[in-house]
Amino acid sequence: MGINCAGFAGIFTAFKPGKFAIEMNTRFPDHIKGNIEMLDNYLIKHTKLTAWEARKLFERDDMTYEILVETLSTMNITGPGYLFISGVK
Repeated sequence: MGINCAGFAGIFTAFKPGKFAIEMNTRFPDHIKGNIEMLDNYLIKHTKLTAWEARKLFERDDMTYEILVETLSTMNITGPGYLFISGVK
């Protein structure tokens, strides 16, 4: 289950019952420079869109908390931000 905006294909907040949850927030120290950095990363460096990649991970039936943390921790993302990931024991 996830929360997003109309017309947006990624996720900002989502959870898999009994497995894990994720929350994404942006971090722009300077809004103009942050937007420039994000566009440079996506258009020139071809980094991945974080919300889209998170959605693809959540769609996998075999996804575990450990794999989710490892994948998102090592992925080059488009814009600066925070990823909050929680799991259950």
